[in-house]
Amino acid sequence: MHSADGWRAVLEPVIARYRGAVRRLYFRGDAAFANPEMYEFLEAERTAYTIRLPANNVLQNRIAYLLKPGRATAARGTALLRQLQL
Repeated sequence: MHSADGWRAVLEPVIARYRGAVRRLYFRGDAAFANPEMYEFLEAERTAYTIRLPANNVLQNRIAYLLKPGRATAARGTALLRQLQL
């Protein structure tokens, strides 16, 4: 069984419950949730999300410089997150 199987049946009632009760909803998921149907659903529901992408060679090559010792630190990550407008 895939860990994201049945995501819609679980997530729809949760979003419905909090719609209007909170200013903003956030969803965080692992790589199992990385699929276009999930993105489209969350965007249609105006739910902010962070979903880990499955590892792949293109991604690993593009971020290799960040993974070198001394380059990727918590402080640097915090500074990068502050630049994002969530």
